Amino acid sequence: MDSTVFDDLARSVSERLTRRRLARLAGAGVVSAAVAPALGEAKKHRNKQAEAEHNVRGNKAIMCFEGETIRVPKDKRKKWLRKGATRGKCGGTCTPTCLPGGCGDDGCGGTCPGCAAGSVCAEGVCQACLVSCDVRTEKPKECGATLRAALKTGGDIYVCPGVYEGPFEPPVSANIYGAGTGTDTTTNTILTGSDFTQIMDIEAPITVTLAGLRFTNGNATYGAGVYIDDPAANVTVTDCIFTQGYGEYGEGIYKYTGSLTVNNCQFIDNKGDYSGTGVYNENGPAAISNSTFSGNISGEYGGAICNYGSGTTTVSGCTITGNTAVEGGGIAGKDGVITVSDTTISSNTAEEGGGVYVDGGTVTLAATVSVTGNTATDPAPSGGGVFVDRGTFNRNGATISGNTPDQCVGAGC
Repeated sequence: MDSTVFDDLARSVSERLTRRRLARLAGAGVVSAAVAPALGEAKKHRNKQAEAEHNVRGNKAIMCFEGETIRVPKDKRKKWLRKGATRGKCGGTCTPTCLPGGCGDDGCGGTCPGCAAGSVCAEGVCQACLVSCDVRTEKPKECGATLRAALKTGGDIYVCPGVYEGPFEPPVSANIYGAGTGTDTTTNTILTGSDFTQIMDIEAPITVTLAGLRFTNGNATYGAGVYIDDPAANVTVTDCIFTQGYGEYGEGIYKYTGSLTVNNCQFIDNKGDYSGTGVYNENGPAAISNSTFSGNISGEYGGAICNYGSGTTTVSGCTITGNTAVEGGGIAGKDGVITVSDTTISSNTAEEGGGVYVDGGTVTLAATVSVTGNTATDPAPSGGGVFVDRGTFNRNGATISGNTPDQCVGAGC
C-alpha cells in the first residue's frame, strides 16, 4: 500500500480513537487485520520522514564541518554546532521542522515559535503550567509555597515565570520544567534561596529532573543551589543556570551520594570558602557535559569542579574559563577519578595548578582537551597549566600551552 494511503488511514482512525484505545480494540479483534498493519507501516514511514528532516540516521547525525560531511553521535550535535558545524550534508539543505504545539530546537539550528502565556516548553512541546506566580501581586515566599505544594505529588511539574523562594525538598520523584533561565521575572522561572539553606534539597531515593530553571542567591554550607544525598537518588539537570550561590562546598551543585547528570548548564559567579564552587562530587558518578563554568571563586580546591573521595566524575564538551581557587583554578582532583574530554580549560587562576590540580586519585585528560592561558601565582614550579602533587595524572596528548609561569609540573606531565 502507498505510504500516502497509510498516512491518510492512520489519520482518519486516530481522529476517532486514542492510540491506547485503538490497541485495546485491535487486541479484541474489533480492528481488522488489514488496518492494524497499515497503521504500523504508517508510523514507520512518519518516523523515517522525521529522521530525514532532522538529518538523523540511527544514532548518528549528519553534519557539515569545514567542508566535509561527517556523522556524529546525536547527543554531540550541540558541541559540533558550537565548533561551527552545520546540520545536514555539505552543500545540502536542512528543512526546519516545528510540530503543532512544538517549541525549542527546529532541527536546523534555529528555534520554533515560543509558547503562549500560561505554558512552558518541556522537551520540545508546550505544556500548560501546573504552578504559576504573578510577580505583580505575589511575593517569592508565596510563590515558593505553591511550588512546594506541587512537589508533594511529584510527576511532571510545569512552572510558569516568576520568582520562587526555597527551600524545596521533593519527597517523591518529579520532573520540574521552567520557562527559562534569564533574569526577567516575567519570562523566566527563577528559584532563589533564603535563610542559609539549599534552594533544592534532594535527600530521598527518588528521580528528579530539573530543566529551564535559574538558581540564584542560594546560601548554604553544602550545595547552595542543589544538594543531593541519597545513594538511590538520580538527578538530571539540563538547560539551567546556577549563579550568585554562596557557602563552602559546591555552591552550584553538591552531590554527597547518588547519581548526577548535568547537561547544557551554566555555573557563573558563585563563591565558596572551600572547594568545588561550581560542582562538587564526593561519592559515586557525576557526568557533566556541554556546560560552562565562569567567574567562580573557591577558597581552596577547584574553582569550577572538584572531585573528592570515591567520586567518579566525567567532564565532556565543557568550557571552563575565568575561575579562581587556591589549588586548581579550573579543576581539582582530590582522590577518586576524574576524566576530561572535548573541553577547554583557559584563563583560570590559582596559587598552584592554574588550570588543573591533582592531589590524589586519578585525573585523565583526553587528547581533545586544551589547557591554555592559565596562571599559577606561586613562584615556579607551580604548574600554570597543571600541577601534580600526588596521585596519577594521564596527559594522553592533551594540549597544555601558553600558561604562566610554566606548563605542567609533576609525574605524568
